[in-house]
Amino acid sequence: MLAELVSQYVDQMFAGGRDAATYVAVFAGYQADLAPLVALATRVRASLTPVEPRAEFREELRTRLLVAARARKPAPSHDSLRLLPQPRREVLIGAAAVGSLVSAAAIFAVVRSRSHTAKRAA
Repeated sequence: MLAELVSQYVDQMFAGGRDAATYVAVFAGYQADLAPLVALATRVRASLTPVEPRAEFREELRTRLLVAARARKPAPSHDSLRLLPQPRREVLIGAAAVGSLVSAAAIFAVVRSRSHTAKRAA
């Protein structure tokens, strides 16, 4: 619990939040244990100096990240079915097959109906 409270204080400290005394006062049951840890975190934060990486490092890192991203991304294909995920592609092919069967059955029903109508008329 103390580790979580100190972590939360450090997050607030970096965001410009409350001072140590105000933060510790909120947690009355933990003040005796929390106060020295928060004081230590405050001293560590005060001793840190911000750094900025060199421009060459930033540019090299950017290039390496772009190369890695391109390596993971598959090359686009001109075949629209290949762009679909495999299960979706199978569903489309199955739907086309079912549609063809329904069309064939409808044509068969129309032809059969006409032949029965022609036999009745004769």
